[in-house]
Amino acid sequence: MHLALTPYTQEVPLLRPLTETERERIAEAVEEVSVPVNGVVCEEGSAGDCMFFLVSGRCVATKVSAQTADGVVKEYTEPGSYFGELALQSASDGIRKATVVATAPTTLLKLGREPFRLLLGPLDQLLQKHQVCQLEK
Repeated sequence: MHLALTPYTQEVPLLRPLTETERERIAEAVEEVSVPVNGVVCEEGSAGDCMFFLVSGRCVATKVSAQTADGVVKEYTEPGSYFGELALQSASDGIRKATVVATAPTTLLKLGREPFRLLLGPLDQLLQKHQVCQLEK
């Protein structure tokens, strides 16, 4: 991708604590992905090597073990929502914990594990920054 995405990265809650330079690096490292209605973005039980940021559209996460009738555990409707980060956490086994499917034509930004770690260090550190920012609100 390119620096035109830098303003978008300012709108992603997870990325807000980053410096402008860090957000520019993220914008350069992401790949835009278009997913049709009912397209599977990632599948529960598969190896996870990237995370996704929602640009537009809608997705739902389902789990086989969910206590709901349809298995839905989370809906992603807001631009800037993200998912897939659990498989990238250093304490994780790297396995996807849910299946994510697009429920509308969807555009995502895909950020791989290696670019993330090379640019920003372990994901755990960024998630901790994000949690601190949420607590300060």
